[in-house]
Amino acid sequence: MLSVFIWAFGATANTMVSNLIGQGRQDEVFGIIRKIVAFSVLCVSGVCLLINLFPQGMLAIYTADAVLIQEAVPSVRMLTLSILTTAVASVVFSGVTGTGNTRVNLLIEFVAVVFYLIYCEVVIEKWQKPLHWAWGSEFIYWLTVLVLAFWYLKSGKWKGRQL
Repeated sequence: MLSVFIWAFGATANTMVSNLIGQGRQDEVFGIIRKIVAFSVLCVSGVCLLINLFPQGMLAIYTADAVLIQEAVPSVRMLTLSILTTAVASVVFSGVTGTGNTRVNLLIEFVAVVFYLIYCEVVIEKWQKPLHWAWGSEFIYWLTVLVLAFWYLKSGKWKGRQL
């Protein structure tokens, strides 16, 4: 459910960044991304807060097994952390998409997938950590996307590009 909001804000960032660049208003790109990130985080943080305050109640919708519910709480916490990271990273990454540089988009995705796979291999396969650690792969993926997308936008290499 939260992904609907996140992807909608990402699409908005893509369109708005592209529009601003097309108008020659590159200096406003960070401001619009910041505003869209704020809306994205605001939309998902309320639900994430409720889920973290009452995880047993939310999980009870799906099962009555008290042991399963208790075992699932760490995964719920990791997933909400990932969702909050996704709410930011998706918008920033979509800002990169709005610059029109598809090679950079592909490179960011590629690097994020490599880190994701390395994390899965080490944490899940070699260390055999519990399920909530496996869900940490989502956090690693989106954190990598966020860092690389932010770095690219901050570098200014996209400025002056014709769309």
